[in-house]
Amino acid sequence: MAQPKIKPLVYIIRLLIIILSIAITGLAFCEIILEENALEYRQKGYQAQKAGMLQEALNFYQKALLIGPPSAAVFNDLGVVYEMLAQIDNAKKAYLQAVAIDSNYGKAYFNLALLYEGEGHLREALEYWLKLASLGGQEESMIRKAQDKVHGLTEIFPDMQDKIPRSGQANLDQGFAALKDEWAMDNNELAQFYIKKAEIFAKKRNYPQALRMYLDAKQLDPQNKQIDELIETTQKMLLL
Repeated sequence: MAQPKIKPLVYIIRLLIIILSIAITGLAFCEIILEENALEYRQKGYQAQKAGMLQEALNFYQKALLIGPPSAAVFNDLGVVYEMLAQIDNAKKAYLQAVAIDSNYGKAYFNLALLYEGEGHLREALEYWLKLASLGGQEESMIRKAQDKVHGLTEIFPDMQDKIPRSGQANLDQGFAALKDEWAMDNNELAQFYIKKAEIFAKKRNYPQALRMYLDAKQLDPQNKQIDELIETTQKMLLL
């Protein structure tokens, strides 16, 4: 008995299915290769950064972002290099892109807070310290630093206290208590140490670093009116 002939259309459909399957498999394979290459570029960027080859590091990180999927970690790496190259606006954009990709990426909030604090924009810095302090699953040392900064800066900007979520206030209070337990040196003595360091930076006209030292001193000795005056004077110098 003669077999029924298969219509040409069936052959075409089968052929298209085979071609489509090959194409999908090929695309998936290409994506894997690109991700591996992006990871390799990021590693090369980190090595170049450690070696002080900042422009090379910048190029590697940019290549990693160009061929790989959007990565908060790589944008944060990029921001660090931009900051080291004194390209502050580009650094801010890179850090903000990192948290836009991953709103829980604490390192970018940490870097943004330090960047704004270094510029003397303390209210903006506090915004990012608050965001970092409210995140979970972050490095303990980083969270402790954020809690410490929130404690000091909300004394300077008491209106910002309202931005601390109720759920986060208990965690912040616990963090402050733990920090105080860890201080081995008398707080007032340590505050004076920071004041002296700040004076050295101020004489060199490194006012951002001087301000950081005064703020650290303020956290240790909040009743010291002299520190308030020094902070105010340093802030004015940053605005000149």
